[in-house]
Amino acid sequence: MSLKMSRKMSISRNRRGITTSIVIFLSSILGFGALPLFVFTQSPASATTTTLTPPVQQTPVVVNSTTIDLSWYPSASPTVTGYNIYEGTTQSGENLNKPINSTPITSTNYVATVNPSGNYYFVIEAIDASSNTSSPSNEVEATPTNNPILYVSTTGLDTNNCLSPSAACATINHAISVANNGDTVDVAAGTYDTSSSGTISPSKDLTIQGAGANTTFVGGTSSTNTVGGSVFVVNQGVNATITGMTIQYGSGGGIYNNLGTLTATNDTITNNQARYGGGIDNLGTLTATNDTISDNQAQYGGGGIINLGTLTATNDTITNNQAQYGGGITDFGTLTATNDTITGNQAPNGSGGGINNQGSLTLAATIIADQQSGSNCSGNSITDAGYNLIDDTTCGLTSTTSIIETSPLTLPPLANNGGPTQTIAITPTSLTLPTGTPSPVNYIPASTGLCGPAATSSTTNLVPAG
Repeated sequence: MSLKMSRKMSISRNRRGITTSIVIFLSSILGFGALPLFVFTQSPASATTTTLTPPVQQTPVVVNSTTIDLSWYPSASPTVTGYNIYEGTTQSGENLNKPINSTPITSTNYVATVNPSGNYYFVIEAIDASSNTSSPSNEVEATPTNNPILYVSTTGLDTNNCLSPSAACATINHAISVANNGDTVDVAAGTYDTSSSGTISPSKDLTIQGAGANTTFVGGTSSTNTVGGSVFVVNQGVNATITGMTIQYGSGGGIYNNLGTLTATNDTITNNQARYGGGIDNLGTLTATNDTISDNQAQYGGGGIINLGTLTATNDTITNNQAQYGGGITDFGTLTATNDTITGNQAPNGSGGGINNQGSLTLAATIIADQQSGSNCSGNSITDAGYNLIDDTTCGLTSTTSIIETSPLTLPPLANNGGPTQTIAITPTSLTLPTGTPSPVNYIPASTGLCGPAATSSTTNLVPAG
C-alpha cells in the first residue's frame, strides 16, 4: 500500500494578531477519505510574523467647516507600507472595520472631509504588505468650524498652508484662494506691496483683518508705485469685512464695492486716486465705521467717497480729499452719516467741498466745516436728525439742536488721539470759534445714542465723540 499526503494551510486574522492553523491531512488510496492527522497553532510572536508599531498622531488642523487636516509621525516598524484611518463621532467610537480611506495612505498626512457640525475622533493603524496591522494610534479630536483663520505675513510663503502664524502665506490673494466662506484672513503688521500683483478681490464671504491701521499697509508704496486699479474690489454676491489696515496708493481708488456687501472698520484709506470715488466707490451696501478717509483724489466726483448704493457712515473722519464736486463725499444713493467729521476737503468748482448730495442724505451729530474750497454742502435737501455743527448755511439744517455757525471755524489737523486711526479731536479748546459764540458748544445728551462710545459714561459730549 502506498500513501499520498496533502497539506492544507488556512490563515485566520483578527484585529490584534494573526493566528495560523495548519492542518495536515492524510489521504489514503484505499478510499478512506481525508482524515485530520494533527493540528498546531503558530502565534504572532513567531519569526514569520512582525508586530507593527502604531503611528503617533499630531494635533489635527481644522481647515474649514468640512475639512480636517490629519498628520502623524510614522510607525517605527520598517515593514510598514501604509496607514488606515478610522473615524467616529464619539470618543473611542471609531469603526475599526471600515477605514475612511479607500486604499492605504502612503504619506503621513490625510485631509478628511466631514459634515459641518459636531465633534470628530480619529485613530490610525499602520499596515504592511501582508495586511498585518498595528494597534490603533492615539485618538485625536477635531471640531469643524465655520470660521478658521488663514494667516499672512511679510515673512510667509505662498507654498505654506496659511493655517498658523508659523506657516503663514506671503500674500492676501493666496490666502483668499485657499479660504472658504466665513473664514478670516489675518494680515500681520507690515507693508504688503500689491503694485505688481494687482487688485485684491475676495470671491468668498471673508473677513480680512490687519494688525491695525498704523502697522498694516496694503496697496502701493508711493505715488510712483501704485496699484494699477483699486486696491480692493468687492463684487456682487460677496459679503466682505476689511478692518484694521491702511489701504493706499490705488490708481483706481482704495476700495471699489461693485454691488457687494462691505463692512470697513478701523481702516485708514489714503493717497488713492480714481475718476470717481478716490477713497471708496460704493455701488452696493457699505457700512463704514471708525475709518479715516484722507488725502484721496477723484477726477470728477467723490474725492473721499462716491456713493451710488446704501452707505452708513459712523464715527468716520473724512478730510483733505479733493474732487471737482463732492470733495469729501458725493452721494447718489442713500447715505446716513452719524457722528462724522467732514473737514478740509476741496471742490475747486465750488460744488460741495464737504458733501455733494444728489441722493438721500441724513445727518446726525456730524461736523461739516472748515473746507479748503467749495461750500460745505450742495445738491438736494438734507434730513437733519439733530446735533450737527456746520459753518455755513449751505446744508439747510432745520433741527433746533443743530448749530449753523455763519462765520468760518478752524478745526485741528489729524492726530493720534488714542483711537484705531488718526482723527480730529474736537474739544472746546481745540475748536477755534468766532468771537461771541455761546459756550458750551453743541453738547449732546448721551441718552440720544449719537455721541459714540466715548460718551457711554458721561451725560453730555461735544460732537463728534469718535
